[in-house]
Amino acid sequence: MDVEICSKLEIIEQILDSPTRVEYSVRCLSGTVEVGDLAVSGIDHDGSEVRLDLTVSTILRYGRPCDLLDPPHHARLRLDGQSPGPNLIERIFLSRSRD
Repeated sequence: MDVEICSKLEIIEQILDSPTRVEYSVRCLSGTVEVGDLAVSGIDHDGSEVRLDLTVSTILRYGRPCDLLDPPHHARLRLDGQSPGPNLIERIFLSRSRD
């Protein structure tokens, strides 16, 4: 299975951090985000790359679920998987699986 980077997000605020779910307020910087996209890496506050293993489970705009986020819009993203920890990530890079 191939993966390609499909979008880059700026983290505005971390809203929730639990062992299996995180929620961020984000701004889409490039590409598009869809439910099911994989967060594969990020950049922390020190500029270091962080490996991620999260899946976009919900995109909320104005409190309502939506299917797509594109630049330059903001949204609240729920991601399921292994949390990277509280307030460590400034940017997230997402990929989309291709069969």
